[in-house]
Amino acid sequence: MKNKIIRYSTKIVYLIACYLLLPVFGSAIQPANDKTQLTVENQIPIINIAAPNQAGISYNRYQQFNIPPQGAVLNNAIRPANSQLVGQLAKNDQLAERAARLIINVVTGSSSSQLNGKLEIAGRKADVIIANPNGISCDGCHFSNIGGLTLTTGQPALNQRGEFAHLRVKKGDISILNKGLYSGSQDYAELISRTVTINASILGKTISLLPGTNAINYQTGTVSQITSPDLKPQFAVNITEPGGIYANRVKIIATESDGEVKLDNIKTSERDLFVSAKGKLTLGHITTKGLLTAKAPAVIIPATSEILSKQDLLVESDSLINQGKITAQQNMRLFSNIIRNQGESAKIEAYNNLWLQKNAQGEPSEKIESNAAAISTHTGNLVLKAKQVIN
Repeated sequence: MKNKIIRYSTKIVYLIACYLLLPVFGSAIQPANDKTQLTVENQIPIINIAAPNQAGISYNRYQQFNIPPQGAVLNNAIRPANSQLVGQLAKNDQLAERAARLIINVVTGSSSSQLNGKLEIAGRKADVIIANPNGISCDGCHFSNIGGLTLTTGQPALNQRGEFAHLRVKKGDISILNKGLYSGSQDYAELISRTVTINASILGKTISLLPGTNAINYQTGTVSQITSPDLKPQFAVNITEPGGIYANRVKIIATESDGEVKLDNIKTSERDLFVSAKGKLTLGHITTKGLLTAKAPAVIIPATSEILSKQDLLVESDSLINQGKITAQQNMRLFSNIIRNQGESAKIEAYNNLWLQKNAQGEPSEKIESNAAAISTHTGNLVLKAKQVIN
């Protein structure tokens, strides 16, 4: 009898220990149905993803989706595979003989997602979408064996053929914090949400931000604005110290007229920076290896700012206020109806040709003002067209 009591006690202790572990992993990742299954190995969540449809898309729903610091694995293996996080991993029996090419992870619960570690695909590489309308924060998130990455607060939708067709964004913020976001091994990383807040570094190859209330058609590539009952944000994109974006190429398209786009510490090492905003655009420290394009109704460059394009630079706006330094190592085109180059430290400089006028058609600006500030070229022509010039 004594031995039986000991054995029963051991079982009870084991069950209690397992029960205590459940909230830890349950709070990290909690599938919403049995199409997506969760196991744990070496304290790392393993997600056996849902079987892909005829288009190769695995659609997974969760009550909660968080990546703990120790990481998590999406099991896309149709045979035993090696994982960087857990070592040898059994195949995902739900897949049969067909791995997914796109893994969509949608949060249907009420909590935001905290991505605080590595997310790895075991098995065949695939693109990944993490969608949570309640918001997403990234603090040391990085990714392995993932082709392309999309973080979004929108709702993904498939068409009748099972293809990824639409993404609708009405609310939600994506925040980059502390240890930042690293996507250096991904072909691209997209942040698609109502607002984007960047307080830490984003590193990657091609980085795209699309803030606003939008309907994105992935079949046609079109973006349409939609209405939202939420209050309009102060910022569509806000990059603050020590935040920044460091990538081969950066593209930012903000579609809401009321949200300011405030950019700082952006550096492209190989290609272009393209920025389009419907509201005010404030530029801080920006360096591009390729073409730098900035389009907005109002462009403001504060006194502490330094803008450098190692190729051409183009600004299109209704008004441009420069108090900092703007340099293009090739040609510069400043197309604006009102251009103010203000302050002793203000400088507009092109190594080749420099145009200051209203638009590409050569119409004159209403006013060009350069008080105690420099406008110059090294070897090219300076073309200045305005109805009124104040110098």
